[in-house]
Amino acid sequence: MNELPKEYGTILCVGNDSSEAANNQFFIDKGYRNLYRSYHMNRDLKEPISELKLPEEFQFSHWKMETADEEREYLAIEGEIWPDTPLGHNRLCEHKTNKLWTAMVIRYKGIIVGGLMAWQEQDYGVIEDVFVREPWRKRGIAKYLLTEALTYLKANGLKNAALMVVTTNQSALTLYESVGFHSVSEELRYCINLN
Repeated sequence: MNELPKEYGTILCVGNDSSEAANNQFFIDKGYRNLYRSYHMNRDLKEPISELKLPEEFQFSHWKMETADEEREYLAIEGEIWPDTPLGHNRLCEHKTNKLWTAMVIRYKGIIVGGLMAWQEQDYGVIEDVFVREPWRKRGIAKYLLTEALTYLKANGLKNAALMVVTTNQSALTLYESVGFHSVSEELRYCINLN
């Protein structure tokens, strides 16, 4: 910790199931503060998946991000969406090593306007980093991406899909529920300053 530059304000974060009262109290007693709460959501892939149409002005594709320039482009957009918690190159590279990993994006006149990542983890599918850039929201883009990801995971033999969402993000919760996800547990995230 002595090597961490003070200007970065480095924090250590931990997550714990909300039902584990003793563990949660342990973190509080050690000086950790509550950062946020997340729902773990699941979707049964044996249930029907809606087929949605994408407006003609948008183009959908899988994107493998095979070059460093493509990775930088993705990370720049991702950082625009989540400036406080950007994914970072190392984590992106970790995600890309997961079985069945793919990114799915929607473009408008060559510009990426929405995307997500999907992969297999153990015996279920994971969907992460669902985003639509500000000017293109409320047009069904995220819902279309989610149905494509669910279809992809199901086509690869997986029976369930999972994702996480901050409990206060009501629009995301409504979106995920609209494509068949439901909450199965809640995680408390705690953090403590390291410098």
